[in-house]
Order: sequence, then structure tokens, then C-alpha cells
Amino acid sequence: CNQYGMWGPGTCIRTQQDTAINLSVQQLEEFFTPSARKVAEAFDYQIVHTHSGCPQLPESLLGIDKLKAIDVVLDPNGPPLEDLIPLWNRFLEKKSLVICAPLSQRQLDMLVSNLSPGGLWLDVELVSKEELAAWDWAGETE
Repeated sequence: CNQYGMWGPGTCIRTQQDTAINLSVQQLEEFFTPSARKVAEAFDYQIVHTHSGCPQLPESLLGIDKLKAIDVVLDPNGPPLEDLIPLWNRFLEKKSLVICAPLSQRQLDMLVSNLSPGGLWLDVELVSKEELAAWDWAGETE
């Protein structure tokens, strides 16, 4: 069990690279992905923590076979959920996906009806539109 309560039947680690938002896809491929591959190969189960405002990071990691899952926290200034769904469905074809965020009922319904359920973990808090507005989430202004 890693420090975030994610269990695997063997060695398990959750890593992150929040500064990756400052890197291009080419820089990620050159500098980050090789080290992420080495970490993944050293553990039975690895999950990488990312943010929705940095979609290039999980894209760069999809080719790492030993990587089991990607964890995405929704950023208030990241792309709207509607734009992320196709990207996340591509992830779900190869990896498990954990989405963490406060969501409105409309947003939760949109994710449930549009994302492939295999390998999906929605770690969300259901909040009112008013509470969500305080977070300033993109795509939930009505």
C-alpha cells in the first residue's frame, strides 16, 4: 500500500512531477520519461500523479508498459472536462485512471456516461454549483 492508500499485491509506489507543466513534450521524452521508466521497472505497481493542466505528462508515460495507472487532479485553470474526456479514454485503453476533484452532479454524470469504466476510479467529492464556483472550475459556469 503506498502513502495514498492504493494497494497492490507487491511493491507499490506513487510518484509525481508537478513541475512537468513547464516542460514540452520533447523535454519530457528526453529528460523525464527515461527516469520514470526506470522507477516503474523497479516496482511491481506504480502510479504517477499528474494534473489536468499538464496533459503532456501522462501522454509521455503511456508507452511505459510497467506503469499501471495515472492519477489526475483537476486544475481550476486546466482544460474543460469535455476536452479531457477523449484524452482520458485513450489513457484507459492502456492504463488505469484515477480522477480526483470536487465535481457537480452534471460533471459527474458527464464523466460516468462518457468514460470507459474499465480501470476507472473516480475519487471525487460531489459539491453544489455554488461550492464549485468557489473553486473556479472551468466548464461549470452555468
